[in-house]
Order: sequence, then C-alpha cells, then structure tokens
Amino acid sequence: MYMLASAWSLVWNSLEKLAGYNLEDSAVQARVRKDETFRSTYLVLYHLVQVIAEAEQMKFAVLATSAGGSPV
Repeated sequence: MYMLASAWSLVWNSLEKLAGYNLEDSAVQARVRKDETFRSTYLVLYHLVQVIAEAEQMKFAVLATSAGGSPV
C-alpha cells in the first residue's frame, strides 16, 4: 500500500515537472527527441506507470482468485 502511494507521488511530481515545459500534445514527441532531460523524465514516468499498473493487476488477480465462488 505504501509503495504504491509513494509511486503515485513520484508520478505526480514527474507530471508537474513535465507540465513546467508548457507543451502542447503535438510538441511532446519533438521535445522527447531533442531534450535529454525531458526524455529521461518522460521515460521514467512511462515506465513507472507501467510498473504501478502491473502491481495493481497482480493485486486484483490475488483478490479475484482468493474470493472464490462463481463469477457474476
């Protein structure tokens, strides 16, 4: 629980950092190509969200299998 809360806090901080660039959606791809700092922040954020999603899916799978009973 605390790990996921900390991870979401890191996501929020990364989003705030990226928001400071004041980019339109169409300009993000060009900025990723040009700016190494922006690219690193963006890729860490992308990977972190993937890790959080996987952790939540595993948690859900455990709940689903341990609940037993028939599906609704």
